[in-house]
Amino acid sequence: MLVFPPAALRRKLAGFALLAFAAGTSLAAEPYQITWVLSDWAPNFIIRDGKPTTGQNDVYLKLIIARWPEAEHRFMVMSTARSTLELQRGSQLCRMNLIPTPSARNSLFSR
Repeated sequence: MLVFPPAALRRKLAGFALLAFAAGTSLAAEPYQITWVLSDWAPNFIIRDGKPTTGQNDVYLKLIIARWPEAEHRFMVMSTARSTLELQRGSQLCRMNLIPTPSARNSLFSR
């Protein structure tokens, strides 16, 4: 059974999808590449063969990908701890379901 998030979270996800779409459409010369971080962490992510399937965040990710067809979407499977370190190092990754705490805002989120 799929459980949908509260309306406030859906609005935030819709805003993220819109920003992601806008960023992708502004680069017409080359396909925009985005690397999504996946963690095999049910029920949020359910990974098979390195790709998202039916987890809650997998569904959101598939909705974003469907609205952003001109981008090349890649997937990397790694733990939350490793992806946090990679983001702090400046790796160009995108991860669903990070919580924007005051300490994380400086290193984990785009400015």
